[in-house]
Amino acid sequence: VSKKLFNRYSDSFQNLYSKNTKVQVIELYDFKSNLKGEKFDKKIIYIHFLLTIEKLKFYLSLLLKRGDLKFLELEKSVNKHFNFDVDVKKDIYWIMQLSKFYEKIIKTYNCKKVFLVCFYRPDAMAICLACKRLNISTVEYQHGIQNDNHHMYSNWTKIPKKGFDLLPKYFWMWEEIFARKIIEWTVGNNYHQVFVGGNLWLSYQKLMLVRSKKTSLLKKTSNKIKILVSLQGDDFLPKFLLDFVKKYANEYDWFFRDHPRLPISKKNRDLSSVKDDEIIL
Repeated sequence: VSKKLFNRYSDSFQNLYSKNTKVQVIELYDFKSNLKGEKFDKKIIYIHFLLTIEKLKFYLSLLLKRGDLKFLELEKSVNKHFNFDVDVKKDIYWIMQLSKFYEKIIKTYNCKKVFLVCFYRPDAMAICLACKRLNISTVEYQHGIQNDNHHMYSNWTKIPKKGFDLLPKYFWMWEEIFARKIIEWTVGNNYHQVFVGGNLWLSYQKLMLVRSKKTSLLKKTSNKIKILVSLQGDDFLPKFLLDFVKKYANEYDWFFRDHPRLPISKKNRDLSSVKDDEIIL
């Protein structure tokens, strides 16, 4: 945006709310070293070096911890039912140590509320735990499409009355249809709550359109029905979709949204007869 790298989640939030609220973005990894000459839109604090030290401390401490039979039984049960291996002891100890690390970060910046983009990763779960200890609200901002097949946002059962310590208190959803999916499994608990706050990236783009006096985000196309397909990389690109696109390539205007970390391969782009300028990044 304006020839600067732009995070559609955190930078949209900053641009829309920083006038009346003090906002500080903290990122885990410094991508600037891989993007020489690029300009960043806002001041960002990177903690990757501190995290590296914390991880070294963790692996040293792990050597001193003995195996726990409860962990071993749980690992066997996971392997039996889901057919994959997991190191429960390592994951739990790492999240516990990270939560103490993030408590210090949160206190240092005197945070009143903490916003996350994705809760189902060790760092985010540790932040949720740290914030719950400090009685600070956590808000997960919706970062993508969520449906009945998304295993982290659906089909949860046996929710504790006081909620989960490793999940955010609030779920900020783009629209009502997504909010209902979370409400289905959070109903009845006294902690997790859901609200519709809108898609800030779209709100920011609309604001920029008004300022630039433009009328559309997309180039003018035909009067055909427009279809937007949200992709998840080659592993989750069904053949029937490719066949359908090829068959009806001229009957609809097709737009594809690549996953930020899992772009589809050139081979599948060619198979679907989709031009690069039709990919929405």
